[in-house]
Amino acid sequence: MINSVFFTAHNLDKILVTHQISSTYMKTFFPNFEEVYGHHYNLKIVLKSETEPKITITNGTSSLNFKGHIRFLNPYNEKYEAVEVWVNVTATVEIELRN
Repeated sequence: MINSVFFTAHNLDKILVTHQISSTYMKTFFPNFEEVYGHHYNLKIVLKSETEPKITITNGTSSLNFKGHIRFLNPYNEKYEAVEVWVNVTATVEIELRN
């Protein structure tokens, strides 16, 4: 059932996570980022699924897998990416049934 929800959410383009970080974190991976874009406190990041997520439920920890891409938006014009990275996501999930 959970995989059916992920399938539907992915097909409706609803699996989209947005977050903001400081450009200082970007310097860890891209050393000249602040030389190009300057220092910003609210650099916007968007993670979007490219394949439907699939969860494999087992005793203890389960796993969630999907392909996606992360867009680090240009701090001066968010219509454009400053950096775009394609990723394979594997997450460990613990499911707990309450009540």
